[in-house]
Amino acid sequence: MAAMLSMAVGGFSPGWYWVGIGRPLELLLYEALPRLVGNILSVPIVIVTGDVLWYPVISTVSTASAYLVHSRSMKVPLPRPTRASLASTVAAMRANTFSAATTITASLYTSASVSLVSAIVPTRPAVEFLTGDRIYKISVQMIGVAGNSLQGWVSEPKNRAQFVSRARISVALHCVLGAAGGMVLVLVGPWFSAALLGEEVAVSQQVMIGYGVAFFALAVNSGLGRTVLAALGLQRTIFLSTAAGALIGFPSLVVGAATLGAVGASAAVALAEVTVVGVQVGALVWRRWGHAHR
Repeated sequence: MAAMLSMAVGGFSPGWYWVGIGRPLELLLYEALPRLVGNILSVPIVIVTGDVLWYPVISTVSTASAYLVHSRSMKVPLPRPTRASLASTVAAMRANTFSAATTITASLYTSASVSLVSAIVPTRPAVEFLTGDRIYKISVQMIGVAGNSLQGWVSEPKNRAQFVSRARISVALHCVLGAAGGMVLVLVGPWFSAALLGEEVAVSQQVMIGYGVAFFALAVNSGLGRTVLAALGLQRTIFLSTAAGALIGFPSLVVGAATLGAVGASAAVALAEVTVVGVQVGALVWRRWGHAHR
């Protein structure tokens, strides 16, 4: 319940508002930093008390407090839903069908992966996969923050040359973030899991290699999707790439988990994210080739 509440609070994030008005500093101050502080504070408390419940509780408090402080500083009253606002929300969802479908598909695959692996493999490999999955999902929050921060900046210019330049910088930064974060997961992930949860449920480096590759691929497809494809109005391509990743990911999880346990399951997670990158890159290459031969 505490974990569900922590995730639900994230839905109140004004992140898209900050992206829309081109003010990434607020995204850093009121979203990235509170999450980081919450994670840093929760680690020693969980280690000392031995109670994992502290992690979602501290995460919820730090995130919600930051949102409330921001709302008060802007003197914006908490909104009250009306029939008109609900109708406009439904209309906006219809206009953004592919974006909504992308989010639903990604969420379904992400949430179902742990349950699927747990149903296939014995308890010990399932726990190891779950531990790696938890560390991975905590770490990918920084990718979301980076994408939100750069999205408005990339799509801001009206000049095509400036847009292309900013898009390349954004993708390059995402690649650097992905490479650095992936290496940290591989090198630090096993030690972190042992310190946080104990040696008996610690994740191995072999499992974290899969998550490291997945982290890199997710950073790249976030850079391509949020700051390039979305700015070009190619939401359908983003959805198709996400759907392709899920279509490859589900059977790969089954086969990988059944044959290689947690190592095979984490490799399947990586394969799914690499598939998303492949489809997105292929779409951009095809689009450029089509423009060149008109």
